Amino acid sequence: MWSRRNSANGPLVRSPRGSIYRFQSAYPHGSEFQVVAFEANSKFNRSYIGTDVEYYNYAAGTRNGSAFLSGNALGARVFNGTKPVLSGRISEIRMLDFVAFARRRLRPEDYVVLKMDIEDSEWTLVPALIAAGVMPLMDEMFFE
Repeated sequence: MWSRRNSANGPLVRSPRGSIYRFQSAYPHGSEFQVVAFEANSKFNRSYIGTDVEYYNYAAGTRNGSAFLSGNALGARVFNGTKPVLSGRISEIRMLDFVAFARRRLRPEDYVVLKMDIEDSEWTLVPALIAAGVMPLMDEMFFE
């Protein structure tokens, strides 16, 4: 999820998704941010209905296409490539090139707070953001 200061001072979004609600209620001026959320798991789609969140049912990645989401007792993980051989549930998911998305959408005058909980994909996405020169457009980053 990343947020950008909204000059229109939009209303507080009461999203059932916990981290968005916590951000908007606890972060200084959190209710003034435009929230953009990426969620790979479609089981959460309904929780965004009726909110002001700009929602994408995609995994944030380094390319457009598909990836695999594994879920087991140890948690979830996104695999960018061939289907993993693991125990647990494996789902094919859609992936969006977040680097290109951020390059198109972010401006130097935006105040951007990026919060990532992207199931081990941070290890490929953060270096890609740095290599593409997009990282300076982000003012704060939080990882889960």
